[in-house]
Amino acid sequence: MKRGQVFSSDFAVAAAIFLFILTISVVAWNDLVDRTASAQDRLLNAEAAERAMGALLSTGSPVDWPFANASQMQIPGLAEKPGVLSQAKLDAFSVLDYNVARTSLGLPRFEARFSLTKGGETTVMLGSAPTADKSVAVAERTVALNGLPAVVRVEVWR
Repeated sequence: MKRGQVFSSDFAVAAAIFLFILTISVVAWNDLVDRTASAQDRLLNAEAAERAMGALLSTGSPVDWPFANASQMQIPGLAEKPGVLSQAKLDAFSVLDYNVARTSLGLPRFEARFSLTKGGETTVMLGSAPTADKSVAVAERTVALNGLPAVVRVEVWR
């Protein structure tokens, strides 16, 4: 054998090692990208849920939106004052169109479910349940409704 000659078996082993390392690198990179995207989705969902909860627990815009012209409603807030919900606003919210409610609460690119539980019973629900494969962010707040504690829950996903 002369110097500088390469056997085809040497080349095959080197190519196999190179392809193995390349494959592992691509798989690791794709996994990192997927995990980063998933974390970003969870963060966006959580921010959207908190933003919607803030709007929902506000007095709304205009403040008397259930009694105003429907086209004037900008934010369907449910509160009479901080931490206390208005039954009239809650009744009006429960019959709002899902897409109108979702969009006016700042969730045009998200799906959502809004619920109010009082005395262990869910009395108001708007929206449907997410499928099992969705990353869902939940915001919950305890409020007063008609002098009794209640829990407002907002679930958001894409």
